[in-house]
Amino acid sequence: MIVLVTGFSNAFRLEIPEKISGNYQVMGYDNTIIATISANNQKWEIASVNNNKLYKNGTVITSDFFINNASYNIEDIANNYKYKINIFNTKVPFTTYEIKSPSITINNSGADINYSSNNLNGLTTINFNNNNIYVTTESKCVYVNDRLIKRKNIQHGDIIFIDGLKLIPYSNRIIVCTLDNTITLSINPSKLTEIQFDNAKKSDVDLDKLEVERGLYDENDFFSKAPRFKTIYEEKDIKITPPPQKRSDNQLY
Repeated sequence: MIVLVTGFSNAFRLEIPEKISGNYQVMGYDNTIIATISANNQKWEIASVNNNKLYKNGTVITSDFFINNASYNIEDIANNYKYKINIFNTKVPFTTYEIKSPSITINNSGADINYSSNNLNGLTTINFNNNNIYVTTESKCVYVNDRLIKRKNIQHGDIIFIDGLKLIPYSNRIIVCTLDNTITLSINPSKLTEIQFDNAKKSDVDLDKLEVERGLYDENDFFSKAPRFKTIYEEKDIKITPPPQKRSDNQLY
């Protein structure tokens, strides 16, 4: 399960195990602890710390039990920061669309993808130009690879995250995942056509495996996707000098 905290320049990502066990700290700006997640009676419980205000559907709470796909807002009183916390399973429902236009827009209303989020306070546009994909936004909650952006060229494997909406554009297609059950989504069918063969498997799919199956990555570059760290093991010859011999008490060191 993934815990993603947004609201500042770099999103904080925490992975907690499927087995409900242990205690975890949710971090905000400058490594400030803003909440905790802990196992309690075989359930996951999120709780505020240090007099922070934790909100669920606009109501202040001190703690809450969740299973998956939960979302909260939290206000860091001491440091005057506001965050959005999305909690979601690695296996999520998704839909794949074919793009029928050089660009698609995302907003609360009047867009190609209408996403009813209170935090979505401006138009976001994804441009598809001969496999040169780039995104521009007026909103303050659009992340690419967990980094807040205003304009960004989309490379092979980049992931766009907008307040609980996960988008993976590639070629002339886009994978759409809604990670916040409280937010409704509507699609303009004249701009985006749903691809049926993908949706036969959409109810319970690990996105990492899906990305390989759909040809987003091959076996060589799959582990080079964002943030594009790649480990290479190379054979080296290392000469080790023998250790110093034991000396008697009357020898100089």
